[in-house]
Amino acid sequence: MSLISTYIESPAQALAHQDLCLDTMIIDLPFCSVRSHHPHHWTNEDIQSLNLIQHQYLAFNLDGIYTDHELSIIQSTINDRALDQLFNACRIQDPGLIVWLKQHYPHLHIQFNPETGIQNTPAIQTLHQHGIHRLILNHETPYSVIRDLPKKFPTLEFEVF
Repeated sequence: MSLISTYIESPAQALAHQDLCLDTMIIDLPFCSVRSHHPHHWTNEDIQSLNLIQHQYLAFNLDGIYTDHELSIIQSTINDRALDQLFNACRIQDPGLIVWLKQHYPHLHIQFNPETGIQNTPAIQTLHQHGIHRLILNHETPYSVIRDLPKKFPTLEFEVF
């Protein structure tokens, strides 16, 4: 069975995916994602409407490299809007955010973006030991590494990008 993850830029785009069985819907919120090419200013109602579409994870993208000040602004926004109650996952790029997320939002499922270039067993083992639930491997990851990963890390989820 294929698991499908996709970025959703707007509620209208989400409706176009309603017939799919999505594993992860990734939302780029303009205040915390550098990836927002066509930023939609998601309201909490917009985000709640995504529950009408079948998915396992609803993740917000925290894909930048942030200063402490920027993280405090992000945290304030998440808390003020109770976004940690609307999302059940967060996709990150900065390994330091593992600790930050575990400290402030321990209930969120942590997924790691492919841009990090994770391609070897020691790197995967380190991230797994620090609580990453899913690794999104980039297309340069050698097949020899991918093939053995489920045996070495049976509780870790993998996605190949």
